[in-house]
Amino acid sequence: MPGMSGLELLEHIKQKYHKPPPVVMMITAYGDGENFRIAKELGADDFLTKPVDFTILKEKLKSKVTAKQQFKSESLKQDIDFNNILNI
Repeated sequence: MPGMSGLELLEHIKQKYHKPPPVVMMITAYGDGENFRIAKELGADDFLTKPVDFTILKEKLKSKVTAKQQFKSESLKQDIDFNNILNI
C-alpha cells in the first residue's frame, strides 16, 4: 500500500474513529507472530494472511456482522430500559 503500512493505517483508524468503534480485519502477506501481535495491540479485530481462503473470510465477516447487530440490539434495549426508569 503506497504511503503507509497496513499497521500504520490501522493505528490511524483506531485513533481517529471512536464511536462507533470500527471493525478492522487485517489481510496481509506478513503472517508472522510479530505482525499478528502488533496488529492485535493496535486494535485489529481479526487477522488473515494471503492467499486468502474466501470461505474463512466469509465466515469471519458473517461473525463480525452478527456480533455488531447483537451489540446494537443490546444497546437499544439498554436505552429503552433507561428511558423507562426515567419515565420518558
